[in-house]
Amino acid sequence: MIRGITKVFKAQYPELADKYTIRINKLASTEMPYNSDHAPFVYNIDEQEADGIDYGRAVVCYGSGSQEYHTYLDGMDRFNEESLAVSGIIYGSLVRYLGWGSR
Repeated sequence: MIRGITKVFKAQYPELADKYTIRINKLASTEMPYNSDHAPFVYNIDEQEADGIDYGRAVVCYGSGSQEYHTYLDGMDRFNEESLAVSGIIYGSLVRYLGWGSR
């Protein structure tokens, strides 16, 4: 599904899509590069498999053109607005579809 959304994004926003390499990968949580500021949220997401709780899957956007590493102390001036737009449009479209279907 996200591949299809990405294809539509590239067709509707070609100038923006051409600036960034958009890759879709499916990884185990332990395959997430731990140099990412996302890693604490996805690495070993289900450390207690015997507890019977299904934590589901994590979806992250990693490496969308930003070279910096973010911390909780950063302000929005340290973020790449265009890169966030790519993520927001693609993930927002996925969430909208999951919530309301193809209306």
